[in-house]
Amino acid sequence: MRRLVRLALLSALCACAALVPAAPASADAFGPHIPLTSFGPPGDLDFPAGFHDIVYNPSTGQHLLVFIGATTATTDDVYGQLVDGGGNPVGTPFLISETSMGEDNFEPATVSYNPENHEYLVAWAFDDEQVFARRVTAAGAPIGPEVPVSGLQSDIETQEIAYSPVAHEYLIAWKAFSAGRVFVQRMTPDLAPVGPDDLEVGGSADLTVNDALGLAYNATNREYFIVFQASSATGMDGQEVYAQRLGLDAAPIGGDDVQISEMGPDGNASFTAAPPSVAWNSRANQYLVTWHGDDDSGGLVDNEREAFGQLLTAEATQIGADDFRISDMGADGDTQAEAFRPRVFYDANGDQY
Repeated sequence: MRRLVRLALLSALCACAALVPAAPASADAFGPHIPLTSFGPPGDLDFPAGFHDIVYNPSTGQHLLVFIGATTATTDDVYGQLVDGGGNPVGTPFLISETSMGEDNFEPATVSYNPENHEYLVAWAFDDEQVFARRVTAAGAPIGPEVPVSGLQSDIETQEIAYSPVAHEYLIAWKAFSAGRVFVQRMTPDLAPVGPDDLEVGGSADLTVNDALGLAYNATNREYFIVFQASSATGMDGQEVYAQRLGLDAAPIGGDDVQISEMGPDGNASFTAAPPSVAWNSRANQYLVTWHGDDDSGGLVDNEREAFGQLLTAEATQIGADDFRISDMGADGDTQAEAFRPRVFYDANGDQY
């Protein structure tokens, strides 16, 4: 059964947690919930909208929300909606994808902002088999056709986009179940491919990549940082979060597939870490990686999922508390209330996450 998701701007931002104790900050939501989409007849579950992403445009003071919406009762497409600083929709949703997908496309669309061209890039997985992308102006008008980013693969999950103003290139990353690996493609601002096609950068025969991933650009070191969920071939330690540094040419830097999380005791596959997110701290030149995990520390029990985090240097060395807990969903020991798929962002003005 399809899930109906009612979009609100705060739903894309509510996972932010103020983690830097330099100054008091409030994480309380304020103002009313603001519906941003309305597809199909009221109450018709065949016309949902969801699986979204959002990015801020400092040149306009607006956000672009992208999401998967039901064009008909049996097809889905990628749509965009401009949103002002108060969370109010600007205009109406506009179509981004040209080729409709089959219904029940549960993989999120992804959006990034290009500060040089003052435009957006939107990427999505067509029927989980191929990554496509399309440019969108700051005013919300698609530029050119939708462009294939990857070759045909199977079970593509959650593509991510980063832009380097030094290389003047996008890096688009995704995971494909066909190989259990992380792949990337470099592209120019007008979406011409650069370098090898579908370059494999994460995972191995001994480390199978699962589910979604996170991607950040480090403007100080001029490199990319990818985090992903994977399980070892032995299956002894369950799924954990790993990281890979990449140069502007997408070549690996430092160690390969560096393990970040340590959920539960060693050798126990019952405790796992789930899809991670990453943010780069431009002031400290550090990363914060977050994920939801199943751990047995601090009063937690098996199958009790909370959000965790790990601070890392720019060289992917762990610093601070190990796998520190962020969320407190329900009472400790309660497996019914759980955190799911946290997202992290860095606020340079407030110097907090």
